[in-house]
Amino acid sequence: MTFVHPSLTETQQSSSCRFVPIVTKLLLVPSVEASHLSTPLFIILVIILLVIGEALDKKRKRFALADFIERQVGLGMWGVQIPEFDGLKRFVTHTSSGLDTSCCTSPKTGDIVIGEESGKGAIMAAPRRIVEYLLAIDIGNTHIKVGLFHHGQWQEEWRLSTDPKRTADEYRIPLKAFLQDVLVEQVDQVVLASVVPLLTPVFHRVAQALSDAPLMEITPPGYGLKVQYTPADSLGADRFVNALGAWRKYRTSLVVVGVGTTATVDAVSHDGVFLGGTIAPGPHFLAQALAQGTARLPLIPPGFPDKELGQNTQEAIAIGVGHGFIGMVSALIMRTWRVLGEDAPVILTGGWANRIMSHLPFEVKYEPMLTLDGLRYAAEYQLQRE
Repeated sequence: MTFVHPSLTETQQSSSCRFVPIVTKLLLVPSVEASHLSTPLFIILVIILLVIGEALDKKRKRFALADFIERQVGLGMWGVQIPEFDGLKRFVTHTSSGLDTSCCTSPKTGDIVIGEESGKGAIMAAPRRIVEYLLAIDIGNTHIKVGLFHHGQWQEEWRLSTDPKRTADEYRIPLKAFLQDVLVEQVDQVVLASVVPLLTPVFHRVAQALSDAPLMEITPPGYGLKVQYTPADSLGADRFVNALGAWRKYRTSLVVVGVGTTATVDAVSHDGVFLGGTIAPGPHFLAQALAQGTARLPLIPPGFPDKELGQNTQEAIAIGVGHGFIGMVSALIMRTWRVLGEDAPVILTGGWANRIMSHLPFEVKYEPMLTLDGLRYAAEYQLQRE
């Protein structure tokens, strides 16, 4: 039993089968008298016309599928890939949308076949996703980082403030405006990592306005990176995505350092296993702890004064917090090297990364897009398996 795709209209299905009845009518018009033709010649003529009609019938049906795909696919955001059927394979190419579709017809009926049902089970074609625009969203404790990936690179990057009190509309409106500024109405896929549980369902609603595809939320474990953590799903999505992005890019043992609201120093083995790590407060937390936990110490913005000793309270706090933070991160990196070996590269990312890298006593690799890259790798991994 074969199935004609249900989205083809009745007119499309029936119009492609009109040639054979027309041929029959032509043979029966009064101007053609069978008595003037010998019986064998008449039979041969009928067979030839029927064969031509059958061939044109199949051709029309293939064009009907091409028209259906063009209407459904639009600008080529989705690709429909139909496997070879009974050894008869055809190709339909829509060059303007970049769509390359394998199309098949049944040698028995000539129907456009999406799948065939038999007693041994059904075989159904799997669609091939073509993601031209990927929107990656990293919801952090302080900022929400958003990146638009297109043509093999990050085309745009935006930042929003993290505020669990905001509604879906208060995030949807600026994100739609960002996309419209670069002439993008909708994206093909939204991928998300969040460490703010209150905002996760909010962005599920936001994603519905940005893409027709379901939101892809990345949580550990999986996506090609094994996790030695108990329980595995308690690992922060940001740490997991950073580790995934670093390992996919370098494919070796790595120390992955993220410095922002917190400081995280994690270890990834050469064969792609997250081994664990450490978490410490970031510079702002250190400064706030001094101000809130004492009676007279003021809240000083963190910094890295080029002085050994402070000559007043403000300088003393700035040096203590700033250079104390650098010393803490350095010590945590060296502890991680005890597990991986000192030849493991240090990958540095996060909002404070470019401010502290020159003060660290060893070489690091600065990766400002590491979290977004990790989200992209996770999305690619998932789409390949779909």
